[in-house]
Amino acid sequence: MIQRTKNNGRYYAKLMLFGEYSIINKSKALTVPFKHFSGELTFIPDNKYTAYDYASDSNRQLRDYAHYLEGAYRSGELDFSIDIKRLLLDIESGLYFDSSIPQGYGAGSSGALIAAIYDQYVTVYAQKADKLRNQLAFMENFFHGRSSGIDPLVAWYQEPLLIEDDDFKVVDKPDFISTGKEGLFLIDTAQTSKTQPLVDFFLEQTKLGNIDSKYLSEINNRIISAVLGNQMTNFKGLMRELSQWQLTHMRRMIPSHMEDFWKNGIDQDLYYTKLCGSGGGGFLLGYTHDYNAFLKSAVNVDYKFIPVQVPEMATFSQK
Repeated sequence: MIQRTKNNGRYYAKLMLFGEYSIINKSKALTVPFKHFSGELTFIPDNKYTAYDYASDSNRQLRDYAHYLEGAYRSGELDFSIDIKRLLLDIESGLYFDSSIPQGYGAGSSGALIAAIYDQYVTVYAQKADKLRNQLAFMENFFHGRSSGIDPLVAWYQEPLLIEDDDFKVVDKPDFISTGKEGLFLIDTAQTSKTQPLVDFFLEQTKLGNIDSKYLSEINNRIISAVLGNQMTNFKGLMRELSQWQLTHMRRMIPSHMEDFWKNGIDQDLYYTKLCGSGGGGFLLGYTHDYNAFLKSAVNVDYKFIPVQVPEMATFSQK
């Protein structure tokens, strides 16, 4: 029987803290729900202020999605029960997904939507974890062509998940604050990106020997072990090592206007930046062992910093 956190009707964004790209080679990945952004299925206007154009566009997208499910049902591809008729009736009544999750940022915007639809319109939930992931992946294929199912899994469970060898398990929320001074945060690059071209580039460079995917998997797994084992001294050193390695070998994935910021953190030995998702835009993940000192050093930086909401995280404020 699958156990999960009781849902409040809101579905959160997801962050893949560690494992981007290396998960392609079956390394571990650590993902967490990110409550800074969320979405919920609701109706226009449902007695709340909303941007009507946004809501209408979301409603149209939901109608297209429902027709996709209808086609999958008729072709026999849909092998589990979804109340498509009720979904269509609700769409006609103004159903839309009211979401603050940025799109094109790798933050799981479509995954949160799929988790919401699964919760409210699937008539019999999967009783085994692998079947649940397959069902969620099938539902998200509409948006990505071929989904791993990870994003809707995180949104549905609302718990940190450790992904390993096509399997997953719920793990304790990571605590990155061992001395009370550290901070884990996002850097908003202020641009969106497309995942597939960067993944194709990664695979090509791996074949050419320009990217050592074995090394990337090894350091990624060591970082995750350090995080889950609360070995923060090891984690700090590994984060610095990974940050330098990605700057050297995966520069194509780093937005050009972020390179100086990335490099300065390593040179100052104050903060370390890594990809958060496929790169090219969206969010980057930063870690500092002294966030007050980091904030002082970044006082004139125009980038927006967003705290990662994990237990015991120190309050993060920006200029």
